[in-house]
Amino acid sequence: VFNQPRATFQFLLANQVTQQDPVAVGIMVRAFLKSMQQRFYAAEIAGLGYGLSSDEYGLVLAVSGYAQRGGALLLDLARAFAKWEPDARTFEMAKEAQIKSYKNWKMNRPDSHASYFQKLLIEPEKISVPNKLKQAESIQLADIVQIK
Repeated sequence: VFNQPRATFQFLLANQVTQQDPVAVGIMVRAFLKSMQQRFYAAEIAGLGYGLSSDEYGLVLAVSGYAQRGGALLLDLARAFAKWEPDARTFEMAKEAQIKSYKNWKMNRPDSHASYFQKLLIEPEKISVPNKLKQAESIQLADIVQIK
């Protein structure tokens, strides 16, 4: 917009734990992002965006926005993640959000259900949503601290 230089940075933090315990990693990602909302609020107002997500290869740290500020935000975000220690309140909020997400899975569109079941048939090592829900209900803060 208005010929502003924009950039997107995505860095993969390769780690096998995302394959071994994707439910706990998902809760950890939610907890981290929730705990960083206030810290990076000014960056969002300034037109920068940030995120942390997980995939089968590891964690993806992403920053987007104005090119001259993106690198500084990425560095701040990486430092914040390295020093971050999950607290009980944020963990519980993230866990409840993850559980709610699994419970609401039934409300997804039929084509996403078809795609999901196709992946389960093709990749038997994938964890089903009902099993993810059971795992999420049993995860404790200590599990997240151990992953981190």
